Amino acid sequence: MTAQVYGAVDGRGNALIDGSGDWTAQRVTSGVYDITFSTPFTAQPVVMVTGYIPREQGGAASDNVFCVGPITADSVRVRTFDVESKDVDNAGEAQDAEFTFIALGAR
Repeated sequence: MTAQVYGAVDGRGNALIDGSGDWTAQRVTSGVYDITFSTPFTAQPVVMVTGYIPREQGGAASDNVFCVGPITADSVRVRTFDVESKDVDNAGEAQDAEFTFIALGAR
């Protein structure tokens, strides 16, 4: 049976939208977050992440790239990178940002 774990995380690693409620998140360092699934999948799930802009005025997610991996049966690491910066030397640097995620897999 396919299971779904989903929600939204803020730049500090807190739940913005609890979603399925069976996960926790933690900010590891700037732009790096670990999401742990309360009930592990039976094998590595597929995980999709996208930026989330919870405010009308925008936020860091509006110009970031979101990457996932490694992915295991019980967790995923999400990395967020700034792709546009007034300081060209900072483009591509890790940056805290809000995001939504969904993990799909067998349980």
